[in-house]
Amino acid sequence: MAKKFKLPTEKLENLQKNAERKSDASTYLDMEGVVEISIDMLDPAPWNARRHYDEKALNRLANDIKTHGLIHPITVRPKKDGRFEVVAGERRYRACKLMGLSNLEAHVRQIDDATAHQMSLLENLNREDLSPYEETLGYLQLLAIKLSDTPYFSQLKADGTTDQEAAIKVLNRLWNEKKRSSYRGTNNVISPEISGTETETIVVSVFDDLGKLTWESFFQNRLPILRLSEDLIQAMNSGELPYTKARILGKIDDDNVRITLTQEVIRDRHSVSKLRKLVAAHVPRQEEDELLDRLARAAKKIKADEILKNKKKRKKLSSLLQQLEELVSDVESPAPRR
Repeated sequence: MAKKFKLPTEKLENLQKNAERKSDASTYLDMEGVVEISIDMLDPAPWNARRHYDEKALNRLANDIKTHGLIHPITVRPKKDGRFEVVAGERRYRACKLMGLSNLEAHVRQIDDATAHQMSLLENLNREDLSPYEETLGYLQLLAIKLSDTPYFSQLKADGTTDQEAAIKVLNRLWNEKKRSSYRGTNNVISPEISGTETETIVVSVFDDLGKLTWESFFQNRLPILRLSEDLIQAMNSGELPYTKARILGKIDDDNVRITLTQEVIRDRHSVSKLRKLVAAHVPRQEEDELLDRLARAAKKIKADEILKNKKKRKKLSSLLQQLEELVSDVESPAPRR
């Protein structure tokens, strides 16, 4: 059990004032243990995966803390400016602040960014009340930190790509390599492959450690959430709309139609099967069906005419298929929302 000691508020304030010079502050900035700390010295982590805090739920938590006390201290880490960053327990921190408490117990830990991200995400995932959108962003944040020192990630970041975009590109590259034995892109992402390298090992370990999704499942079923409109994301974050229904509603391009139907789904609690029928009425299929028919006819003709036996035509077909695969890949790997 961590040693518990009380650090006077005056001392904590001195840490902030003296953070830039060597003083007794360094002793406390290196400490670990449970501290009764001024709530004014705490800052929420800017990278916390949770974006939505239900006001009613926070009030219930505040009442529980008022009745029973803060059973589990929050976890914080020292900052260079002498303040402390909340690593785990932001809901408890917000509830205590809502109550007007001046101090609360905090477990001070000396941990790096990657560990702090993982602790925060694990706590939220274990509670299972993160929205799918928040969870997706959390995974991407953690991936970016874990991959930050790998050569391939650094290569992606060299042209100003954001951490989130770079993490998505890594997943997209792995996905393409898994789908075909040799991947040759037309941009800066070229051979050698990253499958079997440290990059893949890190990606796999991140998802294994969290124990909820594989990276393949995340790529297929969670990344598409980043393409959803803001109204659907808000409805998910508030807990009014499940992700399965949000993805179906996301097929509707007309904002007014989608928003109206979303409100109806929330109000009447339509089943997924009924929702699919309602959405189908607003999604044009004729052009899509025509394209699929053309692809099917082309595949049939290629096989019937034995085009693959012609070396020149086979090479050209291979080039066209690569372009098609890259087009599909772009659709699967959405641009992050800003």
